Amino acid sequence: MGGSIAVHVAARRSLSNLAGLIVVDVVEGTAMASLIHMQKILSNRMQHFSSIEKAIEWSVRAGTLRNVDSARVSVPATIKYDDSRKCYVYRTELEKTEQYWKGWYVLS
Repeated sequence: MGGSIAVHVAARRSLSNLAGLIVVDVVEGTAMASLIHMQKILSNRMQHFSSIEKAIEWSVRAGTLRNVDSARVSVPATIKYDDSRKCYVYRTELEKTEQYWKGWYVLS
């Protein structure tokens, strides 16, 4: 419901300094049930890519995304070039956020 309110406020354009809004809609029960699989999902994902296009290809082949068009839109924002390693890596190390996962979906 909070996401719905945020979208309505953004649509009214009543906040002049709002540049954009991203809403991630997750059903709490589904999200909680999926958490037990997250470590395996993260350990199975490719850790680095030689190019953005390779990251896009991998995400479609691995089933993370279902089509190349949506992958071309969403994947580039999730990776960054690592000069020291001379490759693309994930922008966020999700493994380091595990202690917070349950709190994202359950009010304490």
